[in-house]
Amino acid sequence: MRFAAFLASVLLATAAWSQSYPAKPVRILVGSAPGGILDVAARSIGNKLTEKLGQPFLVEFRLGAAGSIAGEALAKSPADGYTLLVGESGVWGISPHLVTKSPYDPRTDFAPVTQVGVLPVFLVIPVGVPAAIVTEFIAYARQRQGKLAYASGGVGSIHQLTAELFKSMTGLDILHVPYKGGGPAAAAVLTGEVQMAFVSYAGAQVGLSAGKLRMLGISTAKRAPNFPEIPSVAEMGLPEFDIATTLGVIAPAGTPREIVARLHAEIMAAAAMPDVVQRLTEAGLVVAPASSERFGAVIRSEYEKFGELVKLSGARRAD
Repeated sequence: MRFAAFLASVLLATAAWSQSYPAKPVRILVGSAPGGILDVAARSIGNKLTEKLGQPFLVEFRLGAAGSIAGEALAKSPADGYTLLVGESGVWGISPHLVTKSPYDPRTDFAPVTQVGVLPVFLVIPVGVPAAIVTEFIAYARQRQGKLAYASGGVGSIHQLTAELFKSMTGLDILHVPYKGGGPAAAAVLTGEVQMAFVSYAGAQVGLSAGKLRMLGISTAKRAPNFPEIPSVAEMGLPEFDIATTLGVIAPAGTPREIVARLHAEIMAAAAMPDVVQRLTEAGLVVAPASSERFGAVIRSEYEKFGELVKLSGARRAD
């Protein structure tokens, strides 16, 4: 009886605590540069949470190592709901496989809060390459095996992994040229330094507006609802081609379930607001919310999936 009374008091105290949350500012860690989609998502959602919950949700950049510095900082933070991370699959799916010993295990060190959406990448080529659709580009590249190059945003980036999957499925021999970010990679295609790249929608906009890039396809299995005019690479002759990163919010493992549940509900409400949806969509996100449980399954699945792609690419980073 004493234990039951004690347990009941603990549960009541926990419920009361979650209702008073947040009682101080909340940090939102972001592992990529200001102005990118993660920054847009963190600020858009964070501003709404600030308005609704009455405490500042402050974006804090922890740049470097393809998101793993931010991931490590989150894993080592107190599990009290006052440190979150807005990230994508690089943090939990790719970075842990690029080093011999990862500073965190995304399967056990993170508490999934909510999935916000999916980030596809897009196959772009210079307008000087005589190909209007994916199949024409594949035929063009097959006639020039070993003579073409593709750009990426760096070793182990989603740009490289997507291109290596494309090469594996088509049997193409195309040289990898890494750049420092998706923007420079898209610029390399624009100037004709390389003949192809898989880049973000936002990264391709300068070249598309200037009429110097041609967008051939999207990396997801089906066309995206916010880009219905862009065919999927899968429908253009590679039916098994399906790759994208997931954008979501995570907390340190052990964060109270009541706090996670409240954050999930509030973030989903914020992400559904028309002005937020517009900003995220314009930045290239396919908004696709999911529960904490479903997002946790995605994290575990992507850890395995991207681990295999890292092996395929041979990508490594110094410990």
